[in-house]
Amino acid sequence: MFEALDLSTLELVLCALAAVAGAAVQGAIGFGYALVVVPALLLFAPAAVPVTPLTVATPMVFVQAFAERDALDRGGFARMTAGRIPGTVLGAWVLTLAGSSFIAAAAGGLLLLAVAASALRGVRASSHPLEVAAGFASGVAGTVGAVGGPYLGLAYADRPGPVLRATVSFAFAVGVVLSLAAVGVAGEIERGPLLLGVALIPATFAGLFLGRRVATRLDGGWLRPAVLTFAGAAGAFALARALV
Repeated sequence: MFEALDLSTLELVLCALAAVAGAAVQGAIGFGYALVVVPALLLFAPAAVPVTPLTVATPMVFVQAFAERDALDRGGFARMTAGRIPGTVLGAWVLTLAGSSFIAAAAGGLLLLAVAASALRGVRASSHPLEVAAGFASGVAGTVGAVGGPYLGLAYADRPGPVLRATVSFAFAVGVVLSLAAVGVAGEIERGPLLLGVALIPATFAGLFLGRRVATRLDGGWLRPAVLTFAGAAGAFALARALV
């Protein structure tokens, strides 16, 4: 079934374990699965990115959004989605005209700058323009490399855990569908990566269950440092991927 990706049984198992770990992070802080899953796929099946992580994320983020729907910030969701749409279009355009390395480097650098700015400004209410900008950046990075969640998480790093997870998950749910559609229009969806994503879905649900069990422990003073840490790691990963 995965012959085109040249995956051995051991490599498939390791990808499944990465999906469990990534989904556990996603369940705990609202984003982060791609930071674990994408590096594993780049190591064992680079042709699977971005289709496989986008495919495997789709049901997971819908479930998480539904689970915490009562905490949704509707205005923030609308603003992030409004920014995500043009960002997704730009990301699809980049896929057709330019290599992903340049965009990965730019996205990583901008993400690191955003983490630094968020850390320096301290805990302060997010602004409406920041939410739109986060949606736009998430659309570009999510479509090109399936690593769009950290931008959304940063925009809500100072909000209560349920609000962050619900709002980011709803925005991410719409975003992954848009990104998959854009990648399809760009002619970049192949059967092997799509089937691999479907095969990894049970692993993500197992990880999501684990992550949600520890989410309440992070909802105090640990949530913001966790968000900044994973967003910074995502930026460093994007830069390293582009350079190496």
